[in-house]
Amino acid sequence: MGAQIVSCLQNLHPENIHKVILLSPTANRDERSVFMQGLRLSQDTLFEKPSANFIIFSNYIRMGLLRFLKTSQFMVDTHLEDLLANTTTPFLIIRGANDPIVPAKWVAYLQSLSPTITSHEIKGPHAFHYMYPKEVAIVCRTFIES
Repeated sequence: MGAQIVSCLQNLHPENIHKVILLSPTANRDERSVFMQGLRLSQDTLFEKPSANFIIFSNYIRMGLLRFLKTSQFMVDTHLEDLLANTTTPFLIIRGANDPIVPAKWVAYLQSLSPTITSHEIKGPHAFHYMYPKEVAIVCRTFIES
């Protein structure tokens, strides 16, 4: 859900944000409902390390059902394609190759919205950054320094 927050901030203050990296941007337009995002999250648990699933679901439990539902609704109501359309800010979108939540066609669509949007795919599921932190760091650093 961080992709929506960061993209909203960039949209509000583009003069202060010079580059943006989105990891696993959720709520693709073909499956934009809390139910579908929950279903995809359930599917993703099959690909995640048990320790990652523990962290993810512990965080959801700590936030409580009401906050979880409100945050999930914000996620599906905030359309990334509207925020990224015709942006002049360089964006890098990174997705996991086995991510059922963020399909490759969603990333390709987002990338088509502006010539300043690029993408990269890293092996792994939705929380690829947990499984492959060094690879993620290299990709991010290369983008930041370019």
